[in-house]
Amino acid sequence: VDTNTVTIGAGNDADVYEVEQINTDTTKTTTEALDATQTNIPIEEAHDVDVGDLILVRNTEIMKVTAVAAEELTVIRGWSTAAVSHTTSAEVFKGGGYTATRIPVGMVKTTLTAEAFIDNFVRTMASAKAAGDVKNTDLTLYKLTAAYAILVANEVGAKNTATTETLDSTSVWQGTTLKHGRDSGLARTMRLTHTVETAEGTANLVYIPIDVQPISFVTQVKDSDGADQLWEGNCEYEEGPPKRLKLDNGGTNDFSAGDIITVWVTY
Repeated sequence: VDTNTVTIGAGNDADVYEVEQINTDTTKTTTEALDATQTNIPIEEAHDVDVGDLILVRNTEIMKVTAVAAEELTVIRGWSTAAVSHTTSAEVFKGGGYTATRIPVGMVKTTLTAEAFIDNFVRTMASAKAAGDVKNTDLTLYKLTAAYAILVANEVGAKNTATTETLDSTSVWQGTTLKHGRDSGLARTMRLTHTVETAEGTANLVYIPIDVQPISFVTQVKDSDGADQLWEGNCEYEEGPPKRLKLDNGGTNDFSAGDIITVWVTY
């Protein structure tokens, strides 16, 4: 797991994300209870934690250390995992170190599968962007399923950005550059989101307006709590007017009122 990398961009414009396994016990604990937003972490002295380290508190939350004192750490909360509250005397682990010019992706698990990596990678990219550590600020990584993510450029036209990695064969980019290269005449991607209304759930039918003619589309359904739903209906484009996507509950598993439908459209 440790030191595997994902690189987005090339040369001086590259953002290199390095997997940092956090399994070194500092033998120290927090000295106060923490809420989910507190950034000053009281800790027992002689902790041997340095600025830039990733720490794991109570085996649940990964934080990045930005300042160090004898009995206190200043951190970015929820660096690679969600920020949560902690009781006092929570154990603190730290990583073994990463390359200084890279962005660390904190991991606890020892097997680097796509399922284990994607959540932490998506959250790390967001944290690093918020901290000003990312060069490719127009790029956003979205999780589609437990083992699938998509990298989207927020700009007009297509973007030519290299994507490379040293992960194993089960966790790889589908191409060595972002689709579809530098030719602005080639395909682009947009994301459409729609919350299913009561009447739509009853009718088993949703229409989503769209102002382009799609080449292809991928549909994802989550419930109101964000859990993936195994929707098996149909999604098709109708020329109209107006242009629109039509989704129905023609399969075994249906969407229902309150579900959130996301459609990734290539056009």
